[in-house]
Amino acid sequence: MAKTSPKSLDSALQHGTSIYNSGWDKLLVDDKSRTFRQCIASQFNRKDIPSTKVNNKTNLANISRIPSPIPPRPSASVLAKIKHHRNTRSFAQATKGNAEDILKIKEAFPKLSTKKIIEMHNIAHNTNQKSCLKLNMTTKGPSRKQIIIPMSQDNSNIIITCADKYIFNINRLFKSIKSNVTADFLRSDNRGIIVTTNQIASSSDMSIIEKYIKESNNINPNNILPPCLPQSKSYLKILGIPYITNNSTPISHNQVEEAIKRIHLFNDIVLASCSCVIKASPKSDMVVIWIDIWDSQNSTKAKSLVNRCFNIGQHIVTIHSTNMNPGIL
Repeated sequence: MAKTSPKSLDSALQHGTSIYNSGWDKLLVDDKSRTFRQCIASQFNRKDIPSTKVNNKTNLANISRIPSPIPPRPSASVLAKIKHHRNTRSFAQATKGNAEDILKIKEAFPKLSTKKIIEMHNIAHNTNQKSCLKLNMTTKGPSRKQIIIPMSQDNSNIIITCADKYIFNINRLFKSIKSNVTADFLRSDNRGIIVTTNQIASSSDMSIIEKYIKESNNINPNNILPPCLPQSKSYLKILGIPYITNNSTPISHNQVEEAIKRIHLFNDIVLASCSCVIKASPKSDMVVIWIDIWDSQNSTKAKSLVNRCFNIGQHIVTIHSTNMNPGIL
């Protein structure tokens, strides 16, 4: 790089001093409307912010809305402290039992933690035991795509020997009334015969089957009951009656069923089997009467009977719900 001579430096300084002394900042620019200094100063001034007020009222639509920042997630230690604080309870809050009993346990075992003291109190007073299981007094019945026709054993044997003929004639009758039901097959049962269909039969379909079977040859119509669809069973027990009645004889299931027929509570109730009378214990003088009834899967009929009272002779008995028991067949 070439070195600058002292003479050139002196001439440059003299030239700059002459410019400054000449008053350059007072020169007029922009059609002589302002000075050069004003022009340079205007480039560094803050621009005016446009007003957002209209008629002395703030126009909120022109103000940009900035969402608040998302708070940071608490650390694991902070969350653990919050959880511990929420789970911390006093002795009175931790249990609904008597506070004096808890304080006695605390005095007897001062070194035990609050959790251990509460556990001892709950065990002593049986306050932390799980609630009893809900009774399942209604069992799920068989498929309703069946038609049960109660009849005598003689009639059932006659129909079973010609089952294909009966199925053919029943389907022909269904087609004559334009029914969508079709009989697949039939089988015998201890109550009569059961006709299996492709879908749930209506009352008109069952009446056609009943009429056809009663008019068949070699069939005794007096031993045929109206057909019905399968139903669920609900199990109940009757309490409050002594084993020995006024006649000094043990109570029998026939007496119970006769009394049930006279009670208005059982007007729409049909027993699914004979009632079962069992002593409450070998040395007890009271009995438990077990009954099962035809019901819906929602236990509609059984719920209407639970906790109802009625008379059997001079005794007032109460109906209770119960689980399925082996004493009823």
